[in-house]
Order: sequence, then structure tokens, then C-alpha cells
Amino acid sequence: MLLVSFTVLAIRVRRSSFTGAAWGLPCAALAFSLLTPPANGDKNAVATMEVLPLRGAISLYDKACVRCHGPGGSFYGSDLGKGKTAAQLRKMVWEMCIAQGGLTVSQREIDAMTAYHRSIMYAEPYIEVTAVKDSSVTGEATPGTVLKVQVGPNVLPVALTENRWNVLIDASKPATIIATRNGKTTRLPVGLGKFTLHQP
Repeated sequence: MLLVSFTVLAIRVRRSSFTGAAWGLPCAALAFSLLTPPANGDKNAVATMEVLPLRGAISLYDKACVRCHGPGGSFYGSDLGKGKTAAQLRKMVWEMCIAQGGLTVSQREIDAMTAYHRSIMYAEPYIEVTAVKDSSVTGEATPGTVLKVQVGPNVLPVALTENRWNVLIDASKPATIIATRNGKTTRLPVGLGKFTLHQP
């Protein structure tokens, strides 16, 4: 009886050790991912694991950042990103997202949030495409921006409600969103997950 009990105990200990080791690797990987920002990949592509519908950078900012940094980054002041490289700015945005903001963000969302902050730094209109269907395109843009869409030779106005816009077009044809604000204009070819990038 004693031998049987000892054998059962040994089996339980071995199983427990195996389970702990099995859980240890994923936990270590998760901890490492929280300490290290994801690598900066193609900023204008949707990752294969991205959850749809896409979360736009402005919506994420309004959800987690606006209470401290003001609407449209109005509380940041002129020192936002000052003296930082592109990599340092991205790391700063990532840290704000997961720490102060309490967000779980994908690589594309970090890239989009960084691009949005850069648009704030340079007072440029920001545009992002968050959904593309057969007959419509949806996205976000800096509030107060005048939007148009160009499909071939035709240029059509796009209504912007707060920071969201939607336009009915044939999404199978090449199109470009044109945004103008405070005398500055940016252009963005339509594509799921694309967003504007500051051009020095």
C-alpha cells in the first residue's frame, strides 16, 4: 500500500512539474512581449492576426489617452517628440499605450498611433482606413479636416462626423482619400489598414 501511494505521488509530482514547464514557456514569452515593443514592420499593411474590424488610432487615443493629453493631443505642448528618433517616438507611444493607457495593442496599432502622434507634432491631417467593403470605405480622420475621395478623374466630397468618415464607392477601383486642414493636405491611397505618414 505504501509503495502504491508513493508511486501515485511520484506520478503526480512529475505531471505537476511537466505542467509547470509547459505553462512556463508561454508565460515567459508573454512577459518578454510586455517588456519589448513589437518590431516595426510594414506600416501600411494589416497583419494576418489583426482582429477585424480594425481599431483606428484616433479611437484608441480617445479611449485611453484623451483624459491626460487632451482632445487631439492639445495638452502635449510643443515638446511632443522633440529630440526623439522615429524608434524612440514609437517606443514612447507603445509605453503610453500599455502603461498609462492600459491598452493591449497590435503592431499595426502601435504604428498607426505613432503616425497619429507625428501628425499632431506637425499639425497635419491624419487619415486611416479601417474598413473596406465592395461598395464602401470607412475610416478615421483628424476632426475639422475637409475630406474628398478621388476615383479616376472624379473627385467627390466625403462627410466627416467627429473623427469618422464613410464614402460609397466601388472599392475594387483605385481611389485616393484627400485631406486638407489648416492649409496642409495629405493624400492616402485606399487600402485596408492604411494610414498617412509624415513626409519630411
